Amino acid sequence: MTTETKDKIVGETVQLSDGKTRYILEGDVDNEKAPVLVCLHGLSGGVFVWELFAREMVKRGGYKILRYDEYGNGFSDAVTSKHEPELFVRQLAELIDHLKLPKVNLLGHSLGGAVSILYANKHPDKVENLILLSPAGMKWVLYGTGFIKVFPGMSAFFFEQFLRAYSMERAVPSTFFDPKYSKEGVEIYVDSIKEAGLRHFADGTTKTLKDFPFAEGIVDQVKEFGQKDIKIMILWGEFDTTVQPDVLLPKWLEVLPNAKYYSIKYCRHDFMTEEPAMCGKLITSFIQGEEISAPEVCKLRENKDAEFVELTSGDKKIKAFWESKQEYQDMLL
Repeated sequence: MTTETKDKIVGETVQLSDGKTRYILEGDVDNEKAPVLVCLHGLSGGVFVWELFAREMVKRGGYKILRYDEYGNGFSDAVTSKHEPELFVRQLAELIDHLKLPKVNLLGHSLGGAVSILYANKHPDKVENLILLSPAGMKWVLYGTGFIKVFPGMSAFFFEQFLRAYSMERAVPSTFFDPKYSKEGVEIYVDSIKEAGLRHFADGTTKTLKDFPFAEGIVDQVKEFGQKDIKIMILWGEFDTTVQPDVLLPKWLEVLPNAKYYSIKYCRHDFMTEEPAMCGKLITSFIQGEEISAPEVCKLRENKDAEFVELTSGDKKIKAFWESKQEYQDMLL
């Protein structure tokens, strides 16, 4: 990793009740009226997944951006507590309180989406808007978790050895539709994971897979959240093969029919790294209550073919929308 990249993502550390947490607060930090974006990463993540998006938002100006490593990730502690939802909600609540932040806009990616909803249910007075990016939370069967629950230590060891043998340089690009548009993002991901340590990365990932209720989901909590007076936006990479939209998006459409849904074309799971400017424009327009203009958003794209499609809960053929895309189906093989 270059010195320049290291300087950008070192951040600060605070001792919370369960362990130390590394965080980065940037942007208009001295402006008390600046809206706050709190960015939560997913499984096997860290502050690095938001690096290019955060740079985009700092460049735009007018926002405070907070991102942090969840326990067991990056440079936050590997805690002894179970990696259950309560642990991650408590970490987020304590960090927001420590920084004395006002009402925040939560941006939850993947697993961070589920944590965001659980936090908002518990602290609705602290949340202005909720933006979910390829969110986890619906019932979702992850293959291999049965073995991990029985043999967590062995699973972490094998996962670490797999990463060393297969190499992070080959594994990371799978979260991007076309890595040639995300070369800097790939480098940041690989270098950040290696710097924190592959064993730490493997231990945190397997512990979360063991303890977090992916298979059961948090459907009841999502329904509860849907009754609150908080605006919701859901973004998804059209070709996401990690949290598959053809399987899971219809469930979100059913449970949160009043949310705004957008599919980002020609992107995969980490589309906020693939298209940070597009995502920045979509999210800021939503937060500010502005009409979302397709031409204005699409002219910011990195991939010349990238665009977005608004989806509605009335579209009963949403699954067929993805099933008809042979390119997506080929990626699942």
